Amino acid sequence: MDECNACSVDSDDVGLCKYLLAGSEKAFLSKAHRLFLFLGRSDRVTDITMAMKDMFFENAGDMFALPYYPGLRKVSAGVCMCVCVGGRLLLSY
Repeated sequence: MDECNACSVDSDDVGLCKYLLAGSEKAFLSKAHRLFLFLGRSDRVTDITMAMKDMFFENAGDMFALPYYPGLRKVSAGVCMCVCVGGRLLLSY
């Protein structure tokens, strides 16, 4: 991008790159997710979704630590336990 700016290159592609790179990593991933969803690139949508999930749990993963849920009981043999938040399965054992 610096080379494009230094040469005063301006095109639709450069404009798209500037748009995607403006802001935080979270904003970039969100924009890229929408772009690849629009383009029908499910492989890239999946990769970006996983990157967004990883970023979320890096920043807020402690809120899902089991000590914060004292009502959960230990698993006994033959019992399956699932922890769901917002309709998403987070932990299953």
